[in-house]
Amino acid sequence: MATLVKHKESGKIFVLIGTGYGAYKALLPSVMGGSMFPHEEAAEIPLAALSDRYGNITWMLTEELQVIEVDGKAIRDYFPSESAQHYQQAAAATVEESCPACGFRVTSMTKSCPSCGLTLILEEHEES
Repeated sequence: MATLVKHKESGKIFVLIGTGYGAYKALLPSVMGGSMFPHEEAAEIPLAALSDRYGNITWMLTEELQVIEVDGKAIRDYFPSESAQHYQQAAAATVEESCPACGFRVTSMTKSCPSCGLTLILEEHEES
């Protein structure tokens, strides 16, 4: 099947063929030293290869795209929906704290720190 993406600005729909990075490196003469001390500039640019309905391939920045469908199923259908009431209750019960080991921001319901891996909540096992 296919992944369909929408170009955010134009609203055009494309088939996602693949992703990758465009890279560049440039040497520019410096102001003071000219070509003896060039200013080096390099970067990687996240890109996606896309096809339109005619099979024409184009490359676009990934930040300009939004996934709308995967394998014939709307992207929102891949994420479980929560009722507004359940979400509000969970948000009210969740308090932001800091990991005592590394200071990473976690919630009171976080079992282990995603930054350093410290166990924050021990799971209690009931014995019969």
